[in-house]
Amino acid sequence: MVIIGGGSSSWTPKLAQDLFLRPGLAGSTLVLVDIDPAALKQLVAYCEALIVRCRAEWTVAAAGLDDALRDASVVCVSISTGGLDAMHQDYTIPEEYGVYHTVADTVGPGGTSRR
Repeated sequence: MVIIGGGSSSWTPKLAQDLFLRPGLAGSTLVLVDIDPAALKQLVAYCEALIVRCRAEWTVAAAGLDDALRDASVVCVSISTGGLDAMHQDYTIPEEYGVYHTVADTVGPGGTSRR
C-alpha cells in the first residue's frame, strides 16, 4: 500500500495503525511518499515503532512517487493542496454568504471550488 502525503502527522498514524492491526494484511509493505523529507523521515520512524508495538508483520519504507507507484496494489492520496491559506479560504469565503460547515477540504462548499 502507498500513502501519498504519508508525511502527515494528522492522517498517517491512525491509518497505519488500522492497517497494521488487520490480520489479513500481514506481510504487506506500507510505502510513504511526501514532498517534505523531514516529515517523511519522522513518519517512517513512527510507523516502524508502531509495527513493533502492534506486533504486526509489516514493513514500511519511504520512496519517491514513481518508485512507490510502480508495483502498488493500493494507493491512498492524503494531501492538502494550497496549504493552510487555501484551507482558511475554504471556511471564510462561504461564511461571507452565511454558509457554515465543519469539513471543507473536498466536500464542503469551499473545498469544491479550491484552486
